[in-house]
Amino acid sequence: MRPIAVGNAFRRLASKIISSSIVPQSKSLFLPFQFGVGVSGGSEAVVHSLRSFVQSNIDKDTAILKIDFKNAFNLVNGAIILNSILENFPEAYYYILQSYGTPSFLAFGENCIHSQRGVQQGDPLGPCLFSLFIQPLISSLKSQFNAWYLDDGTFAGPPSVVENDFIKIIENSHKFGLELNFSKCELFFLNNQSVVSNRLTKVAPSIKILPLEQLFLLGAPIQNSNIHEAIESKINSLSLMYSRLSLLSAHQSLFLLKNAISIPRLSYLLRCSPCWQNIHDLQMYDDILKSALEEITNSKFNENSWSQATLPIYMGGIGFCSAVKLSLPAYLASVNSTASLISLVIPGIDISNLTSYERAKHSWCESYDPEPRQNESHKQSEWELSMLQKNFNTLRDSFDNIYDRSRLLAAACESSGKWIEALLASSLGTLLDNDC
Repeated sequence: MRPIAVGNAFRRLASKIISSSIVPQSKSLFLPFQFGVGVSGGSEAVVHSLRSFVQSNIDKDTAILKIDFKNAFNLVNGAIILNSILENFPEAYYYILQSYGTPSFLAFGENCIHSQRGVQQGDPLGPCLFSLFIQPLISSLKSQFNAWYLDDGTFAGPPSVVENDFIKIIENSHKFGLELNFSKCELFFLNNQSVVSNRLTKVAPSIKILPLEQLFLLGAPIQNSNIHEAIESKINSLSLMYSRLSLLSAHQSLFLLKNAISIPRLSYLLRCSPCWQNIHDLQMYDDILKSALEEITNSKFNENSWSQATLPIYMGGIGFCSAVKLSLPAYLASVNSTASLISLVIPGIDISNLTSYERAKHSWCESYDPEPRQNESHKQSEWELSMLQKNFNTLRDSFDNIYDRSRLLAAACESSGKWIEALLASSLGTLLDNDC
């Protein structure tokens, strides 16, 4: 059972205010192991770090273990949370004591359940409290690679060290009120499968020992061979949503497709993985997106009109980013923005020596110029700017007559595309009918 226990707006607001005060301070406490609290791009950093670790240790006898706790947030020991808060953030102690010092009453039909364990689902302080609670355990592990995103833990290194760390977690989890879900724990080997796996299967009989090709972390593939599978899953999801858009009006469909269904669903994968190497798969994604837009607008797009549609609104487009064009700047920006975090997980690493990053930079230099300045290379918008400006100039120069060029420039004028950004509200007159 996962109760949504925090429903009061004032309670949530108070927690959010306190969270904004203690979370920035907590980063120095959690790093370099916990990346799920107050760390911008934390999940991306963990994925990039593990991919780099795998590339560097592919010929070594190395084990990788992903662990999973059963219903972790709802099972943590409240007394340990209170002691941790008192020790690290005494200014927040009395508020946390008021929230978790006594059982909460949860209404379930006609019954009343006493919530006596865990951090309450919906509490903005929940992730910070959980991470603070488990920090002593994860910081005591000895594995060469040790990175967590909230309750998703990944550690890797020599098989014997990984085995010892896993046994340590098993032995100590009960003290914290946690329970491992062995059937969802996954073990991988970079070289030969070690005898350690035999010992681990005795301790955790239902643990999964999988080939390296099936290694995914936080929803992103670690091996380049798995990127096709990840994009294919996104293609299937987009196709399903595309088939359902016909149930809505054209303006509603356009708004949802642009802001929620198309590139927003793909952006994380593009940033975490070198998807720019899978152009064919990304082109399939773009083709479905183009078909959806054609059906919504009841129009056919030729090469030029589709190129214009994929420009941002301030350049005369509709703001439908192309997955093919976005993949390279998204990946480059992500690696640059998380470089300092990657070096915390893998000390001494130089991102410029990473194989995928080096190839991405080479590919960028072949197609676009210039690169963003060093202090701006972490911004995806800066990488996109050079690409978009080149695409705009190419499109403008491709028109044979002055009328087509004038129409593009007019569409790029300030306020020309503001209607596309307007929230849909029939009472305000901003919800257009299908003919409009």
